[in-house]
Amino acid sequence: MNHLDTLESLCRGTDEICERYVQPNEARFKQSYTVNSASWDAAGYEECVLDFVPLADGEYLVIDREDKCARGIFAAASHDERDKGKESFASLLIADQWDPREFMPVIWEKSWAQVYIVLNREKKRFSSFCKLEEFSRMLPPNTRIFSETEEMHRYFLDNPNIYLPKKVCAPEPDGYEKLLNKIHEIRIQSGIPSDDVFLSICIPSYDRGARALEAVRHALTAQYDSEIEVVLCNNGSTRGVESYREIKSMRDSRLRYYEYEINEGPRVVFGNCLKRARGRFAFVLSDEDSLAVENLDQVLDYLKASPNIGACCFDATSAAYGINRQRPEWFKAGAAAALEWSLQRTAYYSGDCLNMDLLRAADIFNQIEQFRDNYMLQYQLCIFCFLLAGKFDVATSEIQAWNYGEPESTGGGSNSVNNNGCKRDDGLMVCYLPEDRTKETHGIMELTSAALCGDELKKMFLYSVRRFLSSTSAYYAQEGELLSKMYRWIDICTVYYKDCLQLLEHEKEKFENLPQVIREMDEVFFYWLDCKKIRKWHTAEENLTASLRAQAARYYYDKGTAFDEIDFQRIDRALEGLVRDLLMERS
Repeated sequence: MNHLDTLESLCRGTDEICERYVQPNEARFKQSYTVNSASWDAAGYEECVLDFVPLADGEYLVIDREDKCARGIFAAASHDERDKGKESFASLLIADQWDPREFMPVIWEKSWAQVYIVLNREKKRFSSFCKLEEFSRMLPPNTRIFSETEEMHRYFLDNPNIYLPKKVCAPEPDGYEKLLNKIHEIRIQSGIPSDDVFLSICIPSYDRGARALEAVRHALTAQYDSEIEVVLCNNGSTRGVESYREIKSMRDSRLRYYEYEINEGPRVVFGNCLKRARGRFAFVLSDEDSLAVENLDQVLDYLKASPNIGACCFDATSAAYGINRQRPEWFKAGAAAALEWSLQRTAYYSGDCLNMDLLRAADIFNQIEQFRDNYMLQYQLCIFCFLLAGKFDVATSEIQAWNYGEPESTGGGSNSVNNNGCKRDDGLMVCYLPEDRTKETHGIMELTSAALCGDELKKMFLYSVRRFLSSTSAYYAQEGELLSKMYRWIDICTVYYKDCLQLLEHEKEKFENLPQVIREMDEVFFYWLDCKKIRKWHTAEENLTASLRAQAARYYYDKGTAFDEIDFQRIDRALEGLVRDLLMERS
């Protein structure tokens, strides 16, 4: 029989083991108990039913005096502070368990926001561990211990701003989950808003009451109360009034409804909605779309782990307008890549999430006033995110945080708060026409020239050029039957090129090597001269002419002719008969 077997046999029938192995360490145990039990309502020292026999440094045989048995070996070192798992927004509840060997692995699964322990009948056994000096290092510092369930119940009812635990570890967890759900319902039905909102879900809405009601109802199915709020701003709607009234009358402590008499457009409504947000982060959602409630825990974890991020863009459960946000990326503050992100990724605003603590600290609401006439404000959040990206890191997340809904026309464009009255009589969207897209380039350069210079400014300028040619060609490809009658693609390119030269001349002092910038811009234009996207709207003759025109222009350029000096009309005249003859031979 080995030494451990001997100790176990002794503890079954006599108190000899306590006299021989425990009592010599009694003074040390009492001293540790006094220190470790001071911060919570532990059982009295004499009530503790577990004794500990030192076997080695930090290793003890656990003796249960009440049940007259050995409870195995407890190695304190294996439960000391260690590398925790991934940081979590959620809190953990451990109930009706006394043995750290069983529940400590769950504690170390994640870096929980808070750990709660409810003891009930296990209080005497759990309290016994206070005898060990190592107890102070065993539990995370953010641990709160309740003697009984009723004490925990009162704590969460008396402190409605404290977030409820989302994970329960207990022999019978169902009872605790039902109790937490009951507390959740009491909180949301109280009508009293939280004073510690973490995430504001901001929904600007115009003339789509039914869709807005659906979006609000869905968001409020989230099993979070003090952590979130839903802020709906009715931007002067005249339709769907009954649905807006229903939203206004909803009794839920998380809902905050605001109504404006007139539709002031995106330049105002987004700022109003963000100003109303009380959370540390504001998640913006179109009233056409809905929150992916089932993934909200991932969103909160991401934001909790990224307290210094200025803004981020979450993915949709299905593609929105062809936007691909699947790849997670991180951009350093002030870099051209971060600023480009702010202008490109936040154009469709659902899923955009802004750090409101940083936004307020950086005084962004006042800063944005100087850009009130900037054309990029039509893209709602672009300038907010741009100003944040100039000071803080920004990112794109692969987390699918929202559901893309089918657009519903409000008579003023596909966006509920944008493009009001921007359709022409022939059905074309004014804001998508070349002359209007040119205003984007001017808006981008106004923003970036104030923040960047040299190579970083060059990157943003070339981005704005690519953006114009890409977006204009995309709309041309979509509406070419009308646009091709109004604009020749070559004319769009040459007129826009001259405008870009004027922009460069205006900002020439901020570029390190202006001739190099022009050369790189030339390459962008050569890439787009023969635009394959728009070919379906042109005849075979026109498409062949475009291809040969691009090759001829490249020839002259390589021979030393500046791009803006290339005579495209002369090239077209020379090609006119040649292309016709070639196609006739082909036919």
